[in-house]
Amino acid sequence: MEYFLLILSALSFSMQIIFTKLFEKKNGDGIKISACFSFVSGLVSIIIILIINSFKVDFSLFTFLMGLAIGAECVIASILSIKAMVFGTVAVATMFFMLGGTVIPSFIGLVFLNESMSINTIIATVIIIFALMLPVFDKTQGEKTGGSSKNRKLIFILLCIGLFFANGANSAICELHQTFGKGFEDVNNFSSVFFYSNNFLFWMYLFQMLFAGLVLLFSPKKETLKITIQKNTVISGTGFAVVNILGTVLQLYCALLVNASIMFPFITGGTIIFTTVLSSIFYKEKINRYIIVENVLLLGASILFVL
Repeated sequence: MEYFLLILSALSFSMQIIFTKLFEKKNGDGIKISACFSFVSGLVSIIIILIINSFKVDFSLFTFLMGLAIGAECVIASILSIKAMVFGTVAVATMFFMLGGTVIPSFIGLVFLNESMSINTIIATVIIIFALMLPVFDKTQGEKTGGSSKNRKLIFILLCIGLFFANGANSAICELHQTFGKGFEDVNNFSSVFFYSNNFLFWMYLFQMLFAGLVLLFSPKKETLKITIQKNTVISGTGFAVVNILGTVLQLYCALLVNASIMFPFITGGTIIFTTVLSSIFYKEKINRYIIVENVLLLGASILFVL
């Protein structure tokens, strides 16, 4: 059951990229424009969480501080993600994004949480890391529009490195909150865990919205107001919020049952496979030999995790 929930989480996270791309294609990639997206998705997420929790929110200093940290990270990741998609493809940006979500929390789990890894897990993790590096050798990346292709590829790689650390921090904070947070005495009590996790998400989305709002304060009011309330922003922001909440809640619950060194690589492999398929269907992105080999390796690694 845990692995089934992880597959659903991976599918949800892959759909985030679709809604992000929808917004970027319509509005562009500027920092202030990206902040509009973070603000709307954060606001919608808060409303959804409050409805789910019957408008009840508990406060703890630990959850509050964790929410503060991850809220700031979410805004940074959103800006980097939208910018990266201008210089390269959805699939490759996602690969770096998810690689950070694999390596950093797995390292924390092994070093600081005393988790152990089986031979299958070690082999699968190495395969995933190798697979995620394949697109770097694809010379067609970073040449989507005019300008120096060499400079564009360098900018694209730098943005992807930023995404690596941003998502790594995201996953690490989630894992640490679930490990050291209070209220998980009975992990089989799903309603209790679900409510406590939603409190964490409330503070996370609140700070995401506030940080994005601070960015918008320095924007021309007419420009940001128009982008924030237009139909495209509301649709893409709402879609992003729904799939993000679903994927994150499932991930937070599974974090209590599955080691970080297994869970995050598994989600990574699944997310990239789903993203490759969805980006091909919705945005007609070409699947070349690098992407095919990568997805075959990721599928094999995912199978190793459950053996």
